Amino acid sequence: MVMNLLGAFNIALVLNLRRGRRNLDCQCYGRRTARIGWGHVAQNTVLLGIALVTGYAPASGSPSGVDRSLMLLASAYTAALFLAAQEMAGVRASLVRMLSRIETE
Repeated sequence: MVMNLLGAFNIALVLNLRRGRRNLDCQCYGRRTARIGWGHVAQNTVLLGIALVTGYAPASGSPSGVDRSLMLLASAYTAALFLAAQEMAGVRASLVRMLSRIETE
């Protein structure tokens, strides 16, 4: 289910980028208007790959309770790292904008 939603979202990103729509009022990345790019598609593709790997692993036999717990923990950790990277990218972009304004004054 999650993989289908993430795949559909990724397809929507690609379609909008190909049509030249970069500023979207979708509240998809925690902001009212988001400027999307191919980096967002790459991030979502990586997340989709991780979801596929954790969703179908282990392929041999049925996973034990410990295996499932480790998969859930790894998924939560990956999501936390992704969100932290998104936040850091937003902070970096804000700093670059702020510094460019200071240099022009």
